[in-house]
Amino acid sequence: MSHTIFRLSTLILVIVANTAVLAQTSESNVLAESELANARALIQVGRKEIIHEELRLTKEEEAAFWPIYEKYRREMLTVLDRYAS
Repeated sequence: MSHTIFRLSTLILVIVANTAVLAQTSESNVLAESELANARALIQVGRKEIIHEELRLTKEEEAAFWPIYEKYRREMLTVLDRYAS
């Protein structure tokens, strides 16, 4: 668990640093947006892995939980995008 959190934290730091450098020129804005989308996808995979390991849900519980969780994350990304703009 702590190894997963360490990997995820390191990944976030690298991506944030990378994105900040890329966003400095207007030509790299498209690339920065692509990098941000990739970073979000990687973070989401790590987040799901941690949740899966910690909750230890049954198949029935997973079938009920993950659709609700996915909806929540989509709504949160919408809110976070507003703050980032």
